[in-house]
Amino acid sequence: MPIIHGASDMFFLFSNGKAIVVCMCGILVGMGLAESMHASEVVANCGGALTASILDLLFRVKVGDNQLLDPREGGHIFFVPVWMWGIVWIFCSLGHRLRFW
Repeated sequence: MPIIHGASDMFFLFSNGKAIVVCMCGILVGMGLAESMHASEVVANCGGALTASILDLLFRVKVGDNQLLDPREGGHIFFVPVWMWGIVWIFCSLGHRLRFW
């Protein structure tokens, strides 16, 4: 039993190795696209986001018993699955390119 009530939940929030690995793979793929293929920022960002989303979804389907929203079954950032952050990442990249903001 933790000394501080909710301490295990805080540890769970900030120590998510799955999300770190999946996001770093996405970032590395995006950087690789930008450097090796001289791709535009949008292509690099969308490639990285797609990689992170696909890796998280594959992990959730293979290991996590098809629980696509449960934070304990895959990578999450503030209890939102990484694949959802990947979709947001894609829309932000496209919105920035199309000058929506």
